[in-house]
Amino acid sequence: FIASCGLFLFPEAIRKLGISMLSAYERMDLVALLNVLSIIFRYIPFFAAILLGRSLHFAFILLVVSWVGIAGIWLLITRKYCLKRWTSPVSLQQLWHILYESFPFGIFFVLSVIYFKADIIMLSKMQGSIAVGFYEGAYKFIEASMFIPVSIVNVLLPVMSRCFVTDKTSYNSVYIHSTRILAISILPVVIFVSFFSKEIILLVYGDTYLPSVPALSLLIWTLFFIFINAPAGNIIATSKMMHAFLPYAIGNTLLNILLNLFLIPKYSFWGASFTTVFTECTGCAVQLYFVNRVLGNASQVVSIISKLFVAGAMASVVLYAIKSYVIFPFNGLILGSVYLASLFALQVIGREDRQLWHEIVNLVKVKLTAHERTNL
Repeated sequence: FIASCGLFLFPEAIRKLGISMLSAYERMDLVALLNVLSIIFRYIPFFAAILLGRSLHFAFILLVVSWVGIAGIWLLITRKYCLKRWTSPVSLQQLWHILYESFPFGIFFVLSVIYFKADIIMLSKMQGSIAVGFYEGAYKFIEASMFIPVSIVNVLLPVMSRCFVTDKTSYNSVYIHSTRILAISILPVVIFVSFFSKEIILLVYGDTYLPSVPALSLLIWTLFFIFINAPAGNIIATSKMMHAFLPYAIGNTLLNILLNLFLIPKYSFWGASFTTVFTECTGCAVQLYFVNRVLGNASQVVSIISKLFVAGAMASVVLYAIKSYVIFPFNGLILGSVYLASLFALQVIGREDRQLWHEIVNLVKVKLTAHERTNL
């Protein structure tokens, strides 16, 4: 089973290379199309194994075979849009430069795996599988939502890389607007889940997972920092600050492990939940420090976050007052209304946002009209 999983890494590496190169050429349309194709083919072997009554090992062998075909498609598309010829001479000096610039990204990826999985391993060793199950039950909501900032980061990365060289004003603007939009969108979700974690756990898992309720109420705040950190990570990556940032990333990962060592034996998965939120917060502070070194706009970001917390506090007070009088999940409509009104009152949403919204609506209308004319 492990051997078949290992074979899967070769075509997967080719796919990720294709994503990087197509993203560099800002062909995100092709990346999205090929990713959808990859997801479809990723599940076909498992459905086939289930229908045929075969083992998981057989399913992974089918996965490797299909994934090799997908990797071939990625190579052909990448060659067509990114490469004029299959081979090009690369000097040792160029190769060394590429390796030097890229190795922090590789180490950071390894750190990310350790950072997000160490708590589960430590919970399993210290508290057993039941604690892991309750913790995972709450953490799945975080994992399910992380595709949003990751997708936005992948889309913005090539644009921000170009702007860093050609247009520093746009570089700063893209960061501020993406951070503000992500923070505005996720905060009411975090507040809602914090208030109604019990109802959500019962709806998704049933009463067996009721011990996960406090963990979910705490863990959900991790999402707020993850959403804010996403654009900041792009700034660090595109401004050649990864070498300087790497020691801080290592330190935050070690802090995560040490806190888990102290808190898990006493507080079980509640301690792991607190550690995750705390180290995500410290990571946010460190990344904001590096962004300030590049752009010098930390005060602007802090001002936006402060206003959002004021708006969130106002919405939370109203939600707490009417919680017992309104049926779940209609409380969310009231929360969203008060939150939105607070954003307008605090001038977090201004003329530019309304103008952008009108432009998006008009663009959608034009696309729909053109599509209807084509069909006619």
